[in-house]
Amino acid sequence: MRLPRSQRRARRRQQISPPPRRGINAFHYQLPPGPWSTLGQWAVDNYGIAGQEAFQQESFLGDFGRPLSPDYPYRAGEKIWVFRPVGDEPAVPIQLEVLAETEHYVAIDKPHGLACIPRGIHAAKTAVVAARRQLQNDELSCAHRLDLETAGVLLLVKKPEYRRAYQLLFQRKQVRKSYRGLTAGMGNYAAAGDHTVAGDCTVAGDDAVAARNYVAAGADLEVWMYRQPGNMQTLVSAEQPFAALAVSVVPAVDTRADSAVNMGNSSAVPRGRMRAALTRTRVRLLGELEKSADNVENFSDFWPLQWEISPYTGFTHQIRALFNYLQMPLLFDPLYPQLLPPEVAQARQLPLQLLAKELEFIDPYTGENTQIISARHLGVPGGE
Repeated sequence: MRLPRSQRRARRRQQISPPPRRGINAFHYQLPPGPWSTLGQWAVDNYGIAGQEAFQQESFLGDFGRPLSPDYPYRAGEKIWVFRPVGDEPAVPIQLEVLAETEHYVAIDKPHGLACIPRGIHAAKTAVVAARRQLQNDELSCAHRLDLETAGVLLLVKKPEYRRAYQLLFQRKQVRKSYRGLTAGMGNYAAAGDHTVAGDCTVAGDDAVAARNYVAAGADLEVWMYRQPGNMQTLVSAEQPFAALAVSVVPAVDTRADSAVNMGNSSAVPRGRMRAALTRTRVRLLGELEKSADNVENFSDFWPLQWEISPYTGFTHQIRALFNYLQMPLLFDPLYPQLLPPEVAQARQLPLQLLAKELEFIDPYTGENTQIISARHLGVPGGE
């Protein structure tokens, strides 16, 4: 049986790509149009003196690992492999806690502030590269991803041929995900049992108190979320964006018959091309954060509330955007309700108070029910 085209392309790319170096993959780059006559000129313009020195480490390669020299003719549109000359080595090797391991995967407890995969200036200082070095396996890859700001359970597969089976679990919504989040103590809430608010309920957009009372009792919240190019924040509305132009609507991925709370009137939707999806999230108040010697000094003005959050769907910043929409943003979030300047974000007392606490799924290879729980806690430095 012939493999799908996407899988054939991935296999071909794996055959011609150079092997990782100390856990870091080469980047497949298409050379842009420009005035350069040699590859060395382009490298210096892009990376400075580091680009010139990178040729000594054979950081610019053709297919099958063929080293390219600085005198190699520059051809716009040609694809090359680049080990980016970025100074991103951590001074001390990153040590990750392993939560579970089988023949097919390893689950780690990702700390706050660590990207999952290399991007931008982050190369070695990422979860997948740190795990490859620590576990001495350059084939490790992510089955799913967490925000840089989010800590908790991250599932890595051990070989490329295992990746699709675990990715399909996430794509088909066959993984139960449970998060913990902290907000300020906004109102007097009591966890009035674990139930879903059903029926055709509509909460006015400015009635934040009523909305928070719904979620405190335990509710499935269904809202539309949007992502516009150039805007780092995810937008939230109760209605489908018919007013927007050229909206790419992602079909609803949760089609269960039980009804959900419609959280408010439609907010203004910026015009322009956007991604949009109907999202569904279960939210329940657990009560006040448990006090300990490690966290009392971090909350002198108020004591935070702890929430259990279970997203049924997936969208960029889904949990963070939802809590911001409810007018109770997660504590120490550098993006919601507003983007913090880098120096302010750096000086935060604690990282974003969001933790991917638990994953549960049926292992596609063994058929066993698998539950993986983070050992981290919110409200303490580093989530330790």
